[in-house]
Amino acid sequence: MNNNLRDDSIAAALLEENESLSDDEIFLPSSDDESDHISEASEVPSDTDVEDAEINIEPHSDDTTSTLQPFYLGKDGRTKWYKSPPRTNVRTRAENLITHLPGCKYAARHKKTHQECFETFFTDEIVDIVLKNTNQKISLRMENSTSNSTYGETDKAEIKAVFGLLFLAGLFRSGRQSLIDLWSNDGTGIEVFRNTMTRQRFSFLINSLRFDDSSTRTARVADDRLAPIRDIFEIFVKNCQNAYTPYEYLTIDEELVAFRGRCSFRQYIPSKPAKYGLKIYALVDAKTFYTMNLEIYCGKQPDNSPYTVSNKPFDVVDRLVRCVSGSGRNITMDNFL
Repeated sequence: MNNNLRDDSIAAALLEENESLSDDEIFLPSSDDESDHISEASEVPSDTDVEDAEINIEPHSDDTTSTLQPFYLGKDGRTKWYKSPPRTNVRTRAENLITHLPGCKYAARHKKTHQECFETFFTDEIVDIVLKNTNQKISLRMENSTSNSTYGETDKAEIKAVFGLLFLAGLFRSGRQSLIDLWSNDGTGIEVFRNTMTRQRFSFLINSLRFDDSSTRTARVADDRLAPIRDIFEIFVKNCQNAYTPYEYLTIDEELVAFRGRCSFRQYIPSKPAKYGLKIYALVDAKTFYTMNLEIYCGKQPDNSPYTVSNKPFDVVDRLVRCVSGSGRNITMDNFL
């Protein structure tokens, strides 16, 4: 009986002690490391605070028990970086619900062979444009040359063979290797190159390869600096978007395609490995690295041109994400964009 009375008196004393404590005293962290650096959320940051960030505590919005969650306050005074990760067993925000399931679309869903996959992106429409303009260039060259078969016109199968050899050269990392070495028959060359076509024919076709009508290029370049490849580039990007639906996370970044030839919008970026080349903005699926959208930076377009666009980072991002706008995807980019 005496033991029960003593237990009741101890419990009553503990309750009175807890009631006398304020809310701040109850919820403030008790560890020595955090007590020196954690301030109440109601305190106004002063100029003498830490430059990068300060730690505050506030009730976490997702926590039903309203326990205080410490966070870092950014330089702008508004951005909050919580020390602990958010709860995972909460309902997904409405703006993060994706409306289209990721994966291959109907245009590419039943493609099995390498050739079928290749033709999904490089359709007959692209090959026909290249074939037409390449034969036009070959005809002009044949007027001032002999009747050697090396300088004859080409066909669709041969154009596809040239594309295939270019892909193989990239696969074998032979972009900077001499054609003589690739076609060498002393055991150091690549046999598939020799079996496909002769080195002289390949060199002739590469020099004759054209992607637009050269007879009207001068007039088109006056309105569009990207006129030599505009049609094929837009078709290729459209094919990429028609073949695949991305996952919920995408990234936007720039890449420099190495190029040292003549081009009015060739860029020099010393921080890149190639330093000289064409700058391309890309929207890429963060999980599969699939390219969803591309935009070539071609500088300032001529005045009153229908292709005149703003090159400000906000406008570039706005154009790139239009293909996935409203589908609940999350876009990540660096500080330049």
